[in-house]
Amino acid sequence: MKDKILKLCRRMRNATKADLLQIAEVEPTVLETVLMYLLDEGLLEEKNGYYLPSEKKDLTEQPRIELRKLPLMIQYHSPETIDLIIRGFCEKIGCQKMCNIANVSTSTITAFYNEFRKLIYERQNNNLLNNYFINPKQCRYRQFFDIFGFFYIYNNNIYISERPLRAPFENDCTKTDISNLKKVYSFIRRNIEKHKGNKVRLHYKIAEYIWRREQDFTTLYSDIKSLIG
Repeated sequence: MKDKILKLCRRMRNATKADLLQIAEVEPTVLETVLMYLLDEGLLEEKNGYYLPSEKKDLTEQPRIELRKLPLMIQYHSPETIDLIIRGFCEKIGCQKMCNIANVSTSTITAFYNEFRKLIYERQNNNLLNNYFINPKQCRYRQFFDIFGFFYIYNNNIYISERPLRAPFENDCTKTDISNLKKVYSFIRRNIEKHKGNKVRLHYKIAEYIWRREQDFTTLYSDIKSLIG
């Protein structure tokens, strides 16, 4: 949804809410929430009721550039090595041990692991936004080290965001939502705070632990394979 609205604003250059409602065929409340998100992300600017692409650096290009790293790593290493690294990640084998198993450098293992976490985070973030735009809900925030994570609950699934989302109106979390978050939060906290190194790329690692929870190796392995294509 956000990509559709952003493309329309780029194409029209100066679009009003009425223009976007007519062309995009979305509910006014959904459009309002999407526009607030794009403004917060610095992708759009609003001037006298008109929405236009931000004059700042286009932030949508950065993820696209970063995602090219993974295909380059795949081209450089054999399918057998990549498969070993995926298995090591799914089994939570540390980088130091995994570099000996796969016979590659620690920096290579770290790069692969970081990319896997990035893909996991970005997918869950896209799912979060799709849910939030249709049904904005209040977040629940929790602190890890000195950093805050903002949690959202949809259909018994927990999502993590680096910053709180905004909408003209947000629904309250249900008692079931809060109960589910408490269970997941306890699991995340136990794992995250074991190592101070988890503070680096914290939200990616929170997303990873949500992804891992109550999943077996086969499920995790298949999912990473599908994520990297």
